Amino acid sequence: GGGRTRARETIEHRGTARAERTTMASDKRRVALPAAVCVLLLGLAGWRFSSCAEPNLSQPELANAIFNGVNYAALGLIGLGCLFWPGSSGGQDQRAVPVAAPQTSHVGGGGIAYLANLKTFLTVVVVAHHASNQFGGPPIAMPIGTYAYDPRSPIGAAAGTDSFGVFSSALQAVDQMYFMSLFFLVSGIFCPASLDNKGFRAFVLGKILRLGGPLAIFSIILGPATIAWTAHYGGVPVQWVYFAGPCWFILWLLNFSVAYAALATVVPKVVAPKPNPPMLLLLPPLVGLPLSLVFWGISAIPLDAAWGGPSGLGGMVFWSYGAAIYIPFFFAGILAGRSDYLSVIERMPRWAAWALRAQALGLISIIFLCVAQYTIPI
Repeated sequence: GGGRTRARETIEHRGTARAERTTMASDKRRVALPAAVCVLLLGLAGWRFSSCAEPNLSQPELANAIFNGVNYAALGLIGLGCLFWPGSSGGQDQRAVPVAAPQTSHVGGGGIAYLANLKTFLTVVVVAHHASNQFGGPPIAMPIGTYAYDPRSPIGAAAGTDSFGVFSSALQAVDQMYFMSLFFLVSGIFCPASLDNKGFRAFVLGKILRLGGPLAIFSIILGPATIAWTAHYGGVPVQWVYFAGPCWFILWLLNFSVAYAALATVVPKVVAPKPNPPMLLLLPPLVGLPLSLVFWGISAIPLDAAWGGPSGLGGMVFWSYGAAIYIPFFFAGILAGRSDYLSVIERMPRWAAWALRAQALGLISIIFLCVAQYTIPI
């Protein structure tokens, strides 16, 4: 009997030791990967700061380099602080309070089905938007671009404009009004529940890992490689230069998410009353009018041209869109997630849904006519 007891104790001890080793390995992996991403972000900051010493650097390029350097350094230091600050437990926040995700009737595959469908549609729109851009204007630094108009005629002259140019211009004008802003909106919807469940440290580290990792890899390797290949193809000197490219969205989504997490630690939670169907119909013009004034006001200031070139300061693709559309939509998504607005949308009467669709169709028609008046002889 004693031999069996000792054997059983030995097996249990080995099992406990194996479980402890597995837990330690898991803890190391949980810390190592976010730490590596934070180090990459700090490396990006150093790269951007070092570029400030380059000769013949324009004022917009210098402003962009300084902004990016401060931005990446802040993200990297915040991430390392979440990992190694005393009492951080490797990014785990013991004060996190589990909170249910937004309650909806269309949940499947770990997410909300219609929001997944919306993101799929928006992804297709993004591809179509940039594909049409390649063939809808002059091929400025675009090797596969073609002219959508006769270059011998004045731009916009009806006789010199190709029909595809009309379609491309109208498509891009409509897309710019909603497609990236909806990505920010959908991302914001799930931030409150995620922050409540994980706590500040785990929430921020998760965002840095999932968003900062791809951003760093693209900006350090894939983006510069694309620029180098394009330069070689065009017969110009090849250089390895910083290029975030399409990852500008990831960068600013990460910035917005970290900013929200920081604000949420000091600002009381806000739950807005649920709007009724008539209010839903009034919401677009009531919100859209002041935001449009902000948009056109910023557009009148040459910030994008003077501070950061065509992409705007810090890589934001036009601050007129960033200030008037992207930031408001992200934080509107947070308010919607906190106030459970998805349930209002799901229970919306059919007449209200069709009225909102009519509003959208009317705006699309107006935008098309604004473009067509310069391109279609009527």
